[in-house]
Amino acid sequence: MNPTIAQEIGLLREFLGQQNDLGIIIGSHQNLDTYAAALSLYLTLTQSGKRAQIISKKAQIGRA
Repeated sequence: MNPTIAQEIGLLREFLGQQNDLGIIIGSHQNLDTYAAALSLYLTLTQSGKRAQIISKKAQIGRA
């Protein structure tokens, strides 16, 4: 593995280990893939015992 990537993963692991409340922000260029990625991250975090929220400026897909 690339040493830089390994270092970044280590920093992310350390950060997530110290935090219990996390926000996932979806940017302004939204599509089904960005929603799926945010939901996947949300599910991973909550299954790890973290409290997470998904935040978006735009209306949700499928909402009238």
